[in-house]
Amino acid sequence: MRSLKFRAWDDQEKEMVYPAEFVEYAESRWELLDNFEDEDIMQFTWLIDKDGKEIYENDILQFQWLDTKFQVSYYTEYGQYRMSWVMYGKSENFPIFSNLVKIIWNVYENPSE
Repeated sequence: MRSLKFRAWDDQEKEMVYPAEFVEYAESRWELLDNFEDEDIMQFTWLIDKDGKEIYENDILQFQWLDTKFQVSYYTEYGQYRMSWVMYGKSENFPIFSNLVKIIWNVYENPSE
């Protein structure tokens, strides 16, 4: 059985923190520590990019041959993590081709992009 992996953005320290620092399993459920907000917590997708890095929610991905950047999000209607982009006012999402993309940053560490 796979275990769940998370990370969270610490807005005060401006850094990513990992499970031992912000969650604990108690009474059959995960409990948040240090008052993290739900939107600051990202789950590991169980996908690995072409460079061997773990892909999490809110990572920004890029194909090596395109300038377009894609954000990783969970889509309930598909029951999976997908990558999405917005162009010409229209949003599109696609399955993540993890062996063809690389992580270039995440929305917290580079919010202006």
